Amino acid sequence: MLERKITAFGNQTHVENGMDISIRNTFEIIKSDHLKEKIQAIRNEKDPTIQSKLKDSLPKVTWNGTFKHRNSSGLIEYSGFTAIDIDLTPEQMGDLQFFKPAYSTDPSVCGIFFTPRLGVKVVYAHDNPDPELHKEMYAQLVEHAKRFIRNHYKIDTSCSDISRVNNLSWDPDIYINPTPIPFHFDPTLVQKKIVNVKKVVSPQPHASICNGLNSIITLEDIDRMTCSCYNMFGQGERHSGLVFFSYRCVQYGIDFNEALLWAIDKFEQPGFDREEIYKTIVSIY
Repeated sequence: MLERKITAFGNQTHVENGMDISIRNTFEIIKSDHLKEKIQAIRNEKDPTIQSKLKDSLPKVTWNGTFKHRNSSGLIEYSGFTAIDIDLTPEQMGDLQFFKPAYSTDPSVCGIFFTPRLGVKVVYAHDNPDPELHKEMYAQLVEHAKRFIRNHYKIDTSCSDISRVNNLSWDPDIYINPTPIPFHFDPTLVQKKIVNVKKVVSPQPHASICNGLNSIITLEDIDRMTCSCYNMFGQGERHSGLVFFSYRCVQYGIDFNEALLWAIDKFEQPGFDREEIYKTIVSIY
Protein backbone atom coordinates (compact mmCIF):
# COMPACT_ATOMS: atom_id res chain seq x y z
CA MET A 1 0.00 0.00 0.00
CA LEU A 2 2.81 2.43 0.77
CA GLU A 3 3.74 2.46 -2.93
CA ARG A 4 0.63 4.53 -3.69
CA LYS A 5 1.38 8.01 -4.94
CA ILE A 6 0.74 11.49 -3.59
CA THR A 7 2.01 14.81 -4.96
CA ALA A 8 4.83 16.95 -3.54
CA PHE A 9 5.10 20.71 -4.14
CA GLY A 10 8.30 22.65 -3.53
CA ASN A 11 6.90 25.33 -1.21
CA GLN A 12 3.79 27.36 -0.36
CA THR A 13 3.81 29.31 -3.66
CA HIS A 14 4.32 26.20 -5.80
CA VAL A 15 0.72 25.39 -6.78
CA GLU A 16 0.96 23.28 -9.94
CA ASN A 17 3.15 20.77 -11.76
CA GLY A 18 4.25 19.04 -8.58
CA MET A 19 6.15 15.76 -8.40
CA ASP A 20 4.41 12.46 -7.63
CA ILE A 21 6.04 10.47 -4.86
CA SER A 22 5.12 7.27 -3.01
CA ILE A 23 3.95 7.25 0.59
CA ARG A 24 6.96 5.07 1.41
CA ASN A 25 9.45 7.56 -0.07
CA THR A 26 7.70 10.41 1.72
CA PHE A 27 8.21 8.65 5.04
CA GLU A 28 11.85 7.99 4.16
CA ILE A 29 12.42 11.71 3.53
CA ILE A 30 10.88 12.55 6.92
CA LYS A 31 13.06 9.93 8.62
CA SER A 32 16.26 11.11 6.90
CA ASP A 33 18.20 14.30 7.68
CA HIS A 34 17.09 15.91 4.41
CA LEU A 35 15.02 18.60 6.19
CA LYS A 36 16.78 18.51 9.56
CA GLU A 37 18.37 21.97 9.40
CA LYS A 38 15.20 23.67 8.17
CA ILE A 39 13.04 22.03 10.83
CA GLN A 40 15.47 22.86 13.62
CA ALA A 41 15.57 26.49 12.44
CA ILE A 42 11.75 26.65 12.59
CA ARG A 43 11.63 25.12 16.07
CA ASN A 44 14.33 27.44 17.39
CA GLU A 45 12.83 30.63 15.92
CA LYS A 46 10.98 32.76 18.48
CA ASP A 47 9.56 35.36 16.09
CA PRO A 48 6.22 33.97 14.79
CA THR A 49 6.41 35.97 11.54
CA ILE A 50 9.86 34.62 10.67
CA GLN A 51 8.82 31.14 11.79
CA SER A 52 5.81 31.28 9.46
CA LYS A 53 7.98 32.34 6.51
CA LEU A 54 10.40 29.50 7.20
CA LYS A 55 7.50 27.07 7.32
CA ASP A 56 6.18 28.35 3.98
CA SER A 57 9.52 27.43 2.39
CA LEU A 58 9.11 23.75 3.28
CA PRO A 59 8.01 21.14 0.69
CA LYS A 60 4.31 20.24 0.91
CA VAL A 61 2.44 17.03 0.09
CA THR A 62 -1.18 16.20 -0.73
CA TRP A 63 -1.83 13.07 1.34
CA ASN A 64 -5.27 12.63 -0.23
CA GLY A 65 -4.03 11.93 -3.74
CA THR A 66 -2.11 13.08 -6.80
CA PHE A 67 -2.92 16.53 -8.21
CA LYS A 68 -2.01 18.50 -11.33
CA HIS A 69 -2.68 21.71 -9.37
CA ARG A 70 -3.56 22.47 -5.78
CA ASN A 71 -7.33 22.57 -5.72
CA SER A 72 -10.06 19.95 -5.79
CA SER A 73 -10.54 20.20 -9.56
CA GLY A 74 -6.88 19.21 -9.97
CA LEU A 75 -7.32 15.75 -8.45
CA ILE A 76 -5.87 13.02 -10.67
CA GLU A 77 -6.06 9.94 -8.43
CA TYR A 78 -7.50 9.52 -4.95
CA SER A 79 -4.85 7.85 -2.78
CA GLY A 80 -6.78 5.99 -0.08
CA PHE A 81 -4.68 7.85 2.51
CA THR A 82 -5.29 10.95 4.58
CA ALA A 83 -3.83 12.64 7.65
CA ILE A 84 -5.01 14.18 10.89
CA ASP A 85 -3.18 16.87 12.85
CA ILE A 86 -3.15 17.08 16.63
CA ASP A 87 -2.32 20.59 17.77
CA LEU A 88 -0.75 21.00 21.19
CA THR A 89 -0.74 24.05 23.42
CA PRO A 90 2.59 25.03 25.06
CA GLU A 91 1.31 23.45 28.29
CA GLN A 92 0.74 20.12 26.50
CA MET A 93 4.22 19.79 24.95
CA GLY A 94 5.25 17.47 27.77
CA ASP A 95 2.70 14.97 26.44
CA LEU A 96 4.34 14.74 23.00
CA GLN A 97 5.78 11.25 23.52
CA PHE A 98 2.34 9.86 24.40
CA PHE A 99 0.94 9.93 20.87
CA LYS A 100 3.10 7.43 19.01
CA PRO A 101 2.45 4.56 21.46
CA ALA A 102 -1.26 5.45 21.53
CA TYR A 103 -1.83 5.59 17.78
CA SER A 104 0.52 2.74 16.88
CA THR A 105 -2.12 0.39 18.37
CA ASP A 106 -4.54 1.39 15.59
CA PRO A 107 -4.02 -0.97 12.61
CA SER A 108 -5.30 1.67 10.17
CA VAL A 109 -2.43 4.04 10.99
CA CYS A 110 0.53 3.83 8.62
CA GLY A 111 2.65 6.72 9.89
CA ILE A 112 3.07 8.99 12.94
CA PHE A 113 5.55 11.85 13.10
CA PHE A 114 6.14 15.23 14.71
CA THR A 115 5.35 18.29 12.59
CA PRO A 116 7.71 21.28 12.11
CA ARG A 117 6.22 23.13 15.08
CA LEU A 118 5.96 19.99 17.22
CA GLY A 119 2.41 18.98 16.64
CA VAL A 120 1.54 15.39 15.76
CA LYS A 121 0.69 14.09 12.29
CA VAL A 122 -1.10 10.74 12.01
CA VAL A 123 -1.39 9.26 8.51
CA TYR A 124 -4.26 6.84 7.93
CA ALA A 125 -5.15 4.35 5.21
CA HIS A 126 -8.88 4.17 4.42
CA ASP A 127 -11.16 2.25 2.06
CA ASN A 128 -13.35 5.06 0.70
CA PRO A 129 -13.23 4.75 -3.12
CA ASP A 130 -15.22 7.91 -3.84
CA PRO A 131 -13.48 11.32 -3.53
CA GLU A 132 -16.92 12.96 -3.61
CA LEU A 133 -17.47 11.49 -0.14
CA HIS A 134 -14.09 12.55 1.24
CA LYS A 135 -15.47 15.02 3.78
CA GLU A 136 -17.93 12.44 5.07
CA MET A 137 -15.21 9.78 5.33
CA TYR A 138 -12.94 12.26 7.09
CA ALA A 139 -15.62 13.12 9.66
CA GLN A 140 -16.02 9.42 10.51
CA LEU A 141 -12.25 9.00 10.72
CA VAL A 142 -11.85 11.93 13.13
CA GLU A 143 -14.47 10.43 15.45
CA HIS A 144 -12.58 7.13 15.29
CA ALA A 145 -9.24 8.84 15.98
CA LYS A 146 -10.61 10.61 19.06
CA ARG A 147 -10.85 7.25 20.82
CA PHE A 148 -7.07 7.06 21.13
CA ILE A 149 -6.51 10.39 22.91
CA ARG A 150 -7.95 12.33 25.81
CA ASN A 151 -10.65 14.89 25.10
CA HIS A 152 -8.56 17.98 25.84
CA TYR A 153 -6.36 17.44 22.77
CA LYS A 154 -7.59 19.16 19.62
CA ILE A 155 -7.71 17.40 16.24
CA ASP A 156 -7.34 19.85 13.37
CA THR A 157 -9.82 18.87 10.66
CA SER A 158 -8.23 20.88 7.82
CA CYS A 159 -7.44 17.70 5.85
CA SER A 160 -11.16 17.34 5.23
CA ASP A 161 -10.32 19.64 2.30
CA ILE A 162 -9.32 17.06 -0.31
CA SER A 163 -6.62 19.27 -1.88
CA ARG A 164 -5.09 20.33 1.44
CA VAL A 165 -1.28 20.35 1.50
CA ASN A 166 0.74 19.47 4.59
CA ASN A 167 4.33 20.35 5.38
CA LEU A 168 6.98 17.69 5.28
CA SER A 169 8.98 17.43 8.47
CA TRP A 170 11.99 15.78 10.07
CA ASP A 171 11.48 12.98 12.55
CA PRO A 172 14.18 10.27 12.75
CA ASP A 173 11.85 8.28 15.02
CA ILE A 174 8.82 8.32 12.72
CA TYR A 175 6.50 5.36 13.30
CA ILE A 176 5.87 3.44 10.06
CA ASN A 177 3.41 0.58 9.60
CA PRO A 178 4.07 -0.92 6.12
CA THR A 179 0.87 -3.02 6.10
CA PRO A 180 -2.00 -0.89 7.43
CA ILE A 181 -5.54 -2.23 7.48
CA PRO A 182 -7.66 0.55 5.93
CA PHE A 183 -10.10 2.41 8.14
CA HIS A 184 -13.58 1.33 7.07
CA PHE A 185 -15.79 4.15 5.82
CA ASP A 186 -19.51 3.45 6.12
CA PRO A 187 -21.38 5.42 3.42
CA THR A 188 -24.72 4.17 4.75
CA LEU A 189 -24.26 6.47 7.74
CA VAL A 190 -24.23 9.40 5.33
CA GLN A 191 -27.48 8.19 3.78
CA LYS A 192 -29.03 7.80 7.23
CA LYS A 193 -28.19 11.40 8.07
CA ILE A 194 -29.89 12.57 4.87
CA VAL A 195 -32.99 10.52 5.69
CA ASN A 196 -33.06 11.97 9.21
CA VAL A 197 -32.85 15.52 7.91
CA LYS A 198 -35.79 14.92 5.59
CA LYS A 199 -37.70 13.30 8.47
CA VAL A 200 -38.60 10.28 6.36
CA VAL A 201 -39.40 7.49 8.81
CA SER A 202 -40.30 3.96 7.75
CA PRO A 203 -39.44 1.67 10.67
CA GLN A 204 -39.40 -2.10 10.36
CA PRO A 205 -42.05 -3.87 12.49
CA HIS A 206 -39.42 -5.30 14.84
CA ALA A 207 -37.07 -2.30 14.82
CA SER A 208 -37.69 -1.37 18.44
CA ILE A 209 -36.86 -4.89 19.56
CA CYS A 210 -33.58 -4.90 17.57
CA ASN A 211 -32.64 -1.46 18.83
CA GLY A 212 -33.27 -2.59 22.37
CA LEU A 213 -30.98 -5.57 21.89
CA ASN A 214 -28.30 -3.44 20.24
CA SER A 215 -28.20 -1.16 23.26
CA ILE A 216 -27.79 -4.15 25.58
CA ILE A 217 -25.39 -6.47 23.73
CA THR A 218 -21.78 -5.25 23.92
CA LEU A 219 -18.47 -6.39 22.44
CA GLU A 220 -17.69 -7.98 25.81
CA ASP A 221 -20.89 -10.02 25.57
CA ILE A 222 -20.09 -11.15 22.01
CA ASP A 223 -16.56 -12.05 23.11
CA ARG A 224 -17.98 -14.23 25.89
CA MET A 225 -20.39 -15.90 23.43
CA THR A 226 -17.47 -16.65 21.11
CA CYS A 227 -15.21 -18.03 23.83
CA SER A 228 -18.01 -20.27 25.11
CA CYS A 229 -18.35 -21.86 21.65
CA TYR A 230 -14.76 -21.96 20.38
CA ASN A 231 -11.25 -22.54 21.69
CA MET A 232 -9.55 -19.37 20.46
CA PHE A 233 -6.11 -20.92 20.75
CA GLY A 234 -6.97 -24.25 19.18
CA GLN A 235 -5.61 -25.05 15.74
CA GLY A 236 -8.38 -24.57 13.19
CA GLU A 237 -10.74 -22.97 15.69
CA ARG A 238 -9.55 -19.38 15.38
CA HIS A 239 -11.04 -18.77 11.95
CA SER A 240 -14.37 -20.35 12.90
CA GLY A 241 -14.41 -18.32 16.09
CA LEU A 242 -13.69 -15.12 14.18
CA VAL A 243 -16.50 -15.83 11.71
CA PHE A 244 -18.90 -16.43 14.61
CA PHE A 245 -17.69 -13.24 16.34
CA SER A 246 -18.08 -11.18 13.13
CA TYR A 247 -21.60 -12.38 12.40
CA ARG A 248 -22.66 -11.57 15.97
CA CYS A 249 -21.13 -8.08 15.66
CA VAL A 250 -23.16 -7.47 12.50
CA GLN A 251 -26.28 -8.88 14.14
CA TYR A 252 -26.02 -6.55 17.12
CA GLY A 253 -24.97 -3.43 15.22
CA ILE A 254 -21.34 -3.18 16.38
CA ASP A 255 -19.30 -0.61 14.44
CA PHE A 256 -16.92 -2.27 11.95
CA ASN A 257 -13.80 -0.48 13.20
CA GLU A 258 -14.57 -1.25 16.84
CA ALA A 259 -15.06 -4.91 15.94
CA LEU A 260 -11.80 -4.95 13.98
CA LEU A 261 -9.74 -3.47 16.81
CA TRP A 262 -11.27 -5.91 19.29
CA ALA A 263 -10.71 -8.89 16.97
CA ILE A 264 -7.05 -8.04 16.36
CA ASP A 265 -6.48 -7.81 20.09
CA LYS A 266 -8.19 -11.15 20.71
CA PHE A 267 -7.37 -13.26 17.64
CA GLU A 268 -3.99 -12.15 16.27
CA GLN A 269 -1.37 -14.87 16.66
CA PRO A 270 1.53 -16.28 14.63
CA GLY A 271 -0.03 -17.83 11.55
CA PHE A 272 -3.21 -15.77 11.90
CA ASP A 273 -2.23 -12.15 11.30
CA ARG A 274 -4.22 -8.92 11.22
CA GLU A 275 -4.50 -8.96 7.42
CA GLU A 276 -6.26 -12.32 7.57
CA ILE A 277 -8.47 -11.01 10.38
CA TYR A 278 -9.36 -7.94 8.32
CA LYS A 279 -10.23 -9.99 5.22
CA THR A 280 -12.48 -12.26 7.27
CA ILE A 281 -14.37 -9.45 8.98
CA VAL A 282 -14.80 -7.31 5.86
CA SER A 283 -16.21 -10.31 3.95
CA ILE A 284 -18.98 -10.56 6.55
CA TYR A 285 -19.72 -6.87 7.04
